[in-house]
Parts: sequence; C-alpha cells; structure tokens
Amino acid sequence: MASAKKNAFSPPGPQVDPMPPLAFWLRVVVFLPGAFGVTTWGIRLAVLSLMPDVLAPESYHADHPAGLAMSLAQWAGRLSLIVSAFLWLLWQSSARRRLGELGERHLSYPRGWSVVVWFIPLVNLFAPYTLTDELVYRSARDHSTTWDPMEEPSSTPWELVLWWGTWCGWFVLVSAAGRNRDWLGEDLWTLARVITSGVALLAAFFGGKVISRVERGLRG
Repeated sequence: MASAKKNAFSPPGPQVDPMPPLAFWLRVVVFLPGAFGVTTWGIRLAVLSLMPDVLAPESYHADHPAGLAMSLAQWAGRLSLIVSAFLWLLWQSSARRRLGELGERHLSYPRGWSVVVWFIPLVNLFAPYTLTDELVYRSARDHSTTWDPMEEPSSTPWELVLWWGTWCGWFVLVSAAGRNRDWLGEDLWTLARVITSGVALLAAFFGGKVISRVERGLRG
C-alpha cells in the first residue's frame, strides 16, 4: 500500500533541473522597458487628447498627477533598460561558459566578445545575431560528440529570427521618432512612441523564447 501511494504521488517522467536564477529573472526584466514605455507614452497620449493644458511647461511636472506618473514611468523605463541590457550580456557570457563546461569547443567568438560586439558600430548590426544563433544551435546538439566545423543547423529557429527582427525594428523606430518629432506633431509622435514600446514588448517576448530554448539545451 505504501509503495502504491508513493508511486501515485511520484511526478511522471524524468526530472528537469530548474532554470538558473539569472535566466529566469532576465526573462522577467526584459519586459519592463517596453511596459514602462507603453505606460509613459500611453499616459501622454491620453493627456494630449483629454487634458492638453497639463503638458504646458509650467505645469507638466509639478501641478498634475498625470505629469508625475509619466515622469516616474519614464525614469523607471530607462533604469530597467540598463538593468535588462546588463543581465542580457551577463547571461550570454554565462551561457558560453557553460557550453565550454559541457565540452563544446571552437566557438566562433571568444567569451568576452559576447559583450564587446554590441558596442562596435556596424559589427553590432550582425554579430549579436550570429553569437546568439551559435548559442541556440550549439546548446541543442549532442555534447558527447565532437564538434565538426562543417556541421550546420537544418533550419534557423523562428524565435531567433523574430527576436532579432523586432529588436532591430525597435531600434529603427526609436531613431526615426526621435528625428521626426516636429514633422509628425505631438499627437502622432506620441502615438509612434506607444507603437515603438509595443515593438519592444514583442522583442522581449521573443527574446524570452530564445533564452528558454538555450537553457533547455544547456540543461539537457
């Protein structure tokens, strides 16, 4: 009877190690810049439509709760962007180290380059994608076999393509909105910033999928 109860309450199948705290919190934090952005510009868009006088220079930050809420959300968004970028770089470096511990050799870039390539003009247009693509593929392969440089993945994961596409789209939209404020006018410019923040949320969603895929491979 005791053994029957034990079997009844035993979880089925093999047990999988939980996701490391760094990867878990990164998946959470990457959503914050987009969420705070939607909040910031959503408040501004509502105020422009319903209470345009609130955005006057003499009353914007001091005399109305909407102005204060927008200011707090904007600063929280900036802070969360810095934190999420730091955690992303830390996670990529950690994932490459763990690949080495699993026996993966001859990676395309040294471990430190997972950080450096983001800050080199032109190189940061393609190198972060290839670095992450290598993480996805090399983490999923059989680590007991020797790596063959001629070995190629059968297909590119959809999460990776959509993450990089939305990330680049976010960057282009931010740059375009910043340079065309006068041409667009306040209403359209603010709406463009809301849309841009929505794209950031999409990039965070697909980035989280990439993180999960890599972690599944690293944990076996």
